[in-house]
Amino acid sequence: MRSNFVHHIVATAEYPDKEKINEYKQQLRERILNGVSKCNRAMFIFDEADKLPEKLLGNNHGGKSIAKLALSHHQAGSAREDLTLNNFERMLMEAAYNKPGKCQ
Repeated sequence: MRSNFVHHIVATAEYPDKEKINEYKQQLRERILNGVSKCNRAMFIFDEADKLPEKLLGNNHGGKSIAKLALSHHQAGSAREDLTLNNFERMLMEAAYNKPGKCQ
């Protein structure tokens, strides 16, 4: 996506050293604050979020659900680009709500 308001972050390229977690937290915080200050609907895409240093993000609770939905979509013969936010919203809300210690 080519937009100043879509930020694609590749975990293994941008956050390779687990020892620099505090530095990465500050960098990511500034990047997000800067992005949303320019556009309150800025989008941040975390590629390979499961490979981010632990504690950089709060969690990746929806990762398995996203992968499962994408796989079933692919197996049905549909293109990945045809997935929309609506495909994910309810599933992610349920995944977050049902996670032990979260929203319960």
